[in-house]
This record gives sequence, C-alpha cells and structure tokens, in this order.
Amino acid sequence: IKVFQRVPVLQTRHYAYLASCHAHLGQDNLAKDQAEKVLELEPDFTIAKYAATLRYKRTSDLDHCLDGLRGAGLPA
Repeated sequence: IKVFQRVPVLQTRHYAYLASCHAHLGQDNLAKDQAEKVLELEPDFTIAKYAATLRYKRTSDLDHCLDGLRGAGLPA
C-alpha cells in the first residue's frame, strides 16, 4: 500500500490491487473506496476480465488477489 502512495497517477489496476489489499487487512471502508474508484475509471470492470490480465506464477497467489477483490465488493 505504501508503494502506491508514491505513484503520481494511479490507474484502474492500481486501485484494484489496493482494494484487494485493504479487504485482506479488514479495512472494509478503504477497500470499498478503492473499489468505487475502480468502477469510476472503468464502469464495466469485472473480476473475471481483470483476472485474465494477471500473470501469477502460483494459482494460490491469484486466488488470494481475487478473494480480496470480491471482499472489496467488485463485480464478478
């Protein structure tokens, strides 16, 4: 999360990652705020479409990320 504070212009994928991180930390309000930013930038965002762009070596890492996105309330 701290790394993204130094990124001058966040993109949809950054907000999605932050939403997942906050959800895993139990910071529900922050997770939902980030999820709202995702949907503002990309109204037709879905977890499935986003997942297709991710390249994780281990399936368990991908699953962890996607669980966080679901926890943040992003659409499947």
